[in-house]
Amino acid sequence: MFGKKRDREWELERKRMAARREDWVRDEERAAELFRRAHELKKCEQSDLPRMAMALFRDAQHELGRVRQSIIDRTKYKPLTLPEEQEQVGDMATYVAEDLVEIIRDHHTNPQTVFQAMSDQFPGVHFTIDYYDAATLIAANIREERLIGLVEGLEPEK
Repeated sequence: MFGKKRDREWELERKRMAARREDWVRDEERAAELFRRAHELKKCEQSDLPRMAMALFRDAQHELGRVRQSIIDRTKYKPLTLPEEQEQVGDMATYVAEDLVEIIRDHHTNPQTVFQAMSDQFPGVHFTIDYYDAATLIAANIREERLIGLVEGLEPEK
């Protein structure tokens, strides 16, 4: 009776991890496509460069939004809202880092049992964001910031 339940739980966990790995591979392929398109910008004509760069930037923003939404759907995470004027934020890198740290630190713990308390054992901590989601989110943020720099480099100086 208990063995079958445990086997079923293990099988469900294996399937869940296989699905996560497939999502990870799909995200990696999308990221490789974005980087390939970024490298193609060097080869395109000057007149097409702003249009292609903005399209690439929009795709990177969409990818980041998709990753964030999947995390929001599974956790209680509420994204930080950017003030209307960026001058109020200060250092944008610090703002993005604070947001990422808040996501990654999200966890829940099981209450400590009497046995654990008496034997000085700590309860198990379970992070709500797994490795794959955290790595994908950080990579998407880095990609977006890199493309922001690329787009800003295309703007004429005032």
